[in-house]
Amino acid sequence: MTQRQIAHQVTLPACAQGHAVRHVHDLRRPEAGGGHLLECECRQTAKYACVGDALRQWRRMNAKRRAPIRRSEPAAQAAQPAPATLAGILQFPLAFVRGSGA
Repeated sequence: MTQRQIAHQVTLPACAQGHAVRHVHDLRRPEAGGGHLLECECRQTAKYACVGDALRQWRRMNAKRRAPIRRSEPAAQAAQPAPATLAGILQFPLAFVRGSGA
């Protein structure tokens, strides 16, 4: 058999889904498709000649990505809207006043 599963004394980091990871070493030459790879139930790395490179890719693939920060728009001022200008004419909003006896 050309592939061996290698046990590590230090636990390898789980994937983003929480699956356990295993280290597989394909004993064929790199030119023939051999090398080190890390895999779990849902994904695997490419094969690398060095296990450190495979582990680096595994960490990059399974890094927890933060959601982009959404910045809220500045609160609109509660004051009345600015008067509209149309061809040099200003129109101010009119308010009806109740209660005046006039």
